[in-house]
Amino acid sequence: MILPSRLTIAACAATAILLPVSIWTSWNWGVANRLHSQLDAEVNTPKTGMRFKYAACEAERGNLEARIERQNRAVQDLKAESDRRTAAADRAIAEARRAQQTAEARSRAIRNQQPRPGEGLCEAADRIIVEAVS
Repeated sequence: MILPSRLTIAACAATAILLPVSIWTSWNWGVANRLHSQLDAEVNTPKTGMRFKYAACEAERGNLEARIERQNRAVQDLKAESDRRTAAADRAIAEARRAQQTAEARSRAIRNQQPRPGEGLCEAADRIIVEAVS
């Protein structure tokens, strides 16, 4: 019987090891290539791809930011108008209080007036009314 040479044994061993490895590697490359194609299609497909959706989201975000900015400006304008009206109301209240105090002082002065010597009550009342009105 002829014994195989060392080179033959080494070649058979290498084939026994490398053939399954090469088959497994080729299969993995095919799976990876198919997955890459699917993901590429998901990302780059017009109208439905992720790039399109991302661009649409960015555009919508820009629109929303612009709307929020307009609303913030409107709120600031409303606050400024409210502050202006509050200040005007405070001024009107202060003026009304001063007018009330003045009217109360005049009424106290009128009530405290006495008829002058030689005047009757009616004459004094007439005189006080004329003085108050003029």
